[in-house]
Amino acid sequence: MALITAELFERNAIKAKDLTAIAISTGPGSFTGLRIGMAFAKGLAFAHKLPIIAIHTFAAFGKAFEKDLERFSQPMLVFRSHRDRLIGCHLPIENAEPSLLLFLESEFSHRFPQCDSFLSNDDKLRFPGLVEIHRIMSARYLCQYIHQHPLTKKTGDYAQLELTYGMEYSPKLWAKS
Repeated sequence: MALITAELFERNAIKAKDLTAIAISTGPGSFTGLRIGMAFAKGLAFAHKLPIIAIHTFAAFGKAFEKDLERFSQPMLVFRSHRDRLIGCHLPIENAEPSLLLFLESEFSHRFPQCDSFLSNDDKLRFPGLVEIHRIMSARYLCQYIHQHPLTKKTGDYAQLELTYGMEYSPKLWAKS
């Protein structure tokens, strides 16, 4: 990670001392990716005495679709959790902690019959009859969220930061469903 960070700083002509805070997506997302990202953010923040701005992934990624929302009456943001498990929320996202919905891919049209469109980072999801919009998740959506919500809480108490996996991590429970 040190080489990647050094290259990123060099490419953008900044130094760690130029940072005023570190923003991080708290999930939902990849279990391992979230844990590695949070550990890295905490380490960098601790080393440079910086606060961390923790942002829910759906709240940030919802920014990617704001201009599309007026075209639809019942859009949903949908991510693949794993295998045929999906995690989603209704759009627009009204607060920093959206209510998450867990469901099987095969249940989508039955569970959400009013949904007319879905927005996702997964271009392999297909639901016949719905408008699909796909965008790649990007850190720029975290930045847009922070700029539009300047009072987003910063913390130096790294122990209080929690990840949102979107579900309780329980492989045995998921294997049974």
